[in-house]
Formats: sequence, C-alpha cells, structure tokens
Amino acid sequence: MGFLFIMSLFASVYAQPVTVAVVEQGKYVAQAAGCLNCHTADRNAPLAGGVKIATPFGTFYAPNISSDPKFGIGTWSDKDFLKAVKRGISPKNQYYYPAFPFSAYTKLTDSDVLAIRAYLNTLAPQAVASKPHEVSFPLNQRKLMYFWRKLNFKQKFLTAGEKRTFKYQGEFRPKALRNESWNRGAYLAEAAFHCTECHTPRNKLGGLRTGQWMAGAIYGEKEIAGNITPHPDAGLGLWSTEDWDLFLRTGETPDGGEVSGEMYRVIRNGTAKLTGEDRADLIEYLQNIKAVNRTMEKPQ
Repeated sequence: MGFLFIMSLFASVYAQPVTVAVVEQGKYVAQAAGCLNCHTADRNAPLAGGVKIATPFGTFYAPNISSDPKFGIGTWSDKDFLKAVKRGISPKNQYYYPAFPFSAYTKLTDSDVLAIRAYLNTLAPQAVASKPHEVSFPLNQRKLMYFWRKLNFKQKFLTAGEKRTFKYQGEFRPKALRNESWNRGAYLAEAAFHCTECHTPRNKLGGLRTGQWMAGAIYGEKEIAGNITPHPDAGLGLWSTEDWDLFLRTGETPDGGEVSGEMYRVIRNGTAKLTGEDRADLIEYLQNIKAVNRTMEKPQ
C-alpha cells in the first residue's frame, strides 16, 4: 500500500488536511513525545503497547495505539484523539491514569496532536491486545481519578464571543517576559518531551511538586531522573551550552560518561533528532529555569 494512498485514506477524518508536511510534522513531534518509546515493547510491532511502567501505585502497561481498528485506535475520531491526549479521557469517557502524561501533553497545540495522529496512522496496524494494568483495589477504580484530577489537573470553560472553548490549566502560553527562543524551549520541554514528568518529584498522591521543578526524582523501578536545574552543585549549572548540546545529541556527559536507561531512549529517539535550532532553544530553557538545591541519592 503506497504512502500517498495511506494519506488519502485517512484524509477525510482529519480536521486538517493530511499532507506530507503534516505527517513529517507529526513524526517530529511524536519523536519528541516518545510515543514509540512507551508504546513499543517489541520493535517488530511498533505501537502495539506492552511497555511496563512501574509506579508506587501499581504497574501500568502502555496500550496498543496503532491504527488497528480492534486492538488499537483505528476507529477513533480526531475529537477522540484530542480528548485522550489533551484531557486524559478515553472515547468511552473513562479517566486515564496519570502514568500517561496527559497533564503535560495538554500543553501541545491541537495541530501538533493531530499531526501525531496523522503520522501514527502511516505505521502498520498491530493486532495485539493491550495488556491489563496491575493495580489493586481501590485504585483500580478509574472513577477515583476524578479526585486526583481535581487536585492536579484543573479544567475550566472559557467563552470567547459565541464560541465556547475548552481550556486547560497549564496549557502552554508563552511567557511575556521571556524571548521567543526560551518559549519554544519551554514548549518542547514541558509539553512535547514532558521532562517534568520524570525530573520533578511527586507528593504522596502522585502530583508534581512544582516548587521543585526539574529538581530530580525517582521513577520506574528505582531509577533516578537527576536534578537538571542550573544549580551549580546539585544540578547541572556547571554545564556549558556545548556540554548540553553534546549530551542531547549523543548521550555523552562532559566527564566522558554515557547516559543509560530511559534517558538513553529519550536522546536516541528524541533529542538527537531535533533540529539544531530547536535543540538550542531547549538548552536555553533548561539553563534559565530556577536553580533548585536538591541532591538525589540512589534508592536501596
């Protein structure tokens, strides 16, 4: 089946025309968002799900998000996809667990989200059933996520003229006191790459401790996401722009070490594929966030 035929097949269901440029945009943003990193346990079955996500609240498994109509999301509409990614609600109106970082993805623009969908639909459908989560009662009751969302993902309606628009707390808005490049870096870090989801510590209910933004945390099975604030001792304040660029392109640290674990995949499939300009903007943002004195120690 040819590429152009695939695009024409899906063009009728999209709010924006599915062109080569849109698909390329979607691929670029999907790489940053780590879609294949989290939803591909078997490299021979991209997007078929199965990746294990260990948390203090249970073990979650990334679902099949391929275009398969039975096991994946092939029958979803644009509205369904936007609601899932930006609101954390399934087409059947069930709440997603925050192991899926919708509270970061809500900051993505609609055009970027729909471009991701266009790209995902160019990949082969995978007839693989999603693995059920391993979450004990009462947390296996998705309705309880209503209370988590009240504390950590507030939403509100805004009315603009006669058009009622759904807006989300935290949806990315450029900071007026920052320049364009810093704001682009913030969008990449906070929305697409969702750096905060791993690098910001959480409270007992799993909410982000925003006062310690990017100051390091434990995630997964006792893996450390380090303090990446510009603190000179606890963070990466001594890294130069060149150090950051080398790290985000290759995974090599200034002292000659190499990154491993989940961050290896983030770099290999994400930051290494950024344009030079976007990588520079991301670095500018990271070098100019609040420095936090928080030292991480390897958990026992």
